[in-house]
Amino acid sequence: MYDVVIVGARCGGSPLATLLARNGAKALLVDRARFPSDIPHGHFIHRHGPRRLKAWGLLDRIAAVAPPITEQLIDSGDFPLVARDLAVEGVALGYGPRRARLDKVLVDAAVESGAEVRAEFNVDEFLFGGNRVAGTLGISDALRDADLLAAAIAEGLNGRRPFQDALADYERQRNAESAREFRQNLSAARFEPVPAEFLRIRQAVRSDPAQATRLAMARVGMIDPQTFFNPANLQQLLGATG
Repeated sequence: MYDVVIVGARCGGSPLATLLARNGAKALLVDRARFPSDIPHGHFIHRHGPRRLKAWGLLDRIAAVAPPITEQLIDSGDFPLVARDLAVEGVALGYGPRRARLDKVLVDAAVESGAEVRAEFNVDEFLFGGNRVAGTLGISDALRDADLLAAAIAEGLNGRRPFQDALADYERQRNAESAREFRQNLSAARFEPVPAEFLRIRQAVRSDPAQATRLAMARVGMIDPQTFFNPANLQQLLGATG
């Protein structure tokens, strides 16, 4: 018998199972996939995410497989800026691990916390007791919100207040913390104009459809990034702008 059954063990379900298990709930985490396993995109962890991972004791594991992102280009048209040193108390703006690595870290943490995990498990139906789901509960939310959501579910499980009220408070806290952490990251940034060479390369790419296509394909991994970003090609682009 479980307090909570969570369907989906990737970046939403595993942290939720971890936090509920650490708080004493008997949690079952199921997923149709095996771990580690990849899906055809990455996952950029930012805003709430890095701070949550640090609080859960997992940030070092993520940083070991994905370097911290501490710089960002902000381009609003004719006034691009580079923001550097985007880190607060050792926590970077973001991290971009491959999903196979990220999800494995999160699933392992759930197991270590006492949750039961069943991989390659398909949920075919929901079992109801009265007007409540008794056999399965599917939670699919973002990594950055898992601790707030876990607290809300714990309040409902413990009978401290209705689930509806606890989840409404979760939404309010989620929005408030998102704005606060965005302002905190922004206040720590150091802004400076982008190098003149960048503006010249951008101008050359915009006037050359072949180069624009090559850049787009390199950025999404369809071709080797060095096909575009190699020094000879960049020098050629700089030369095109005189």
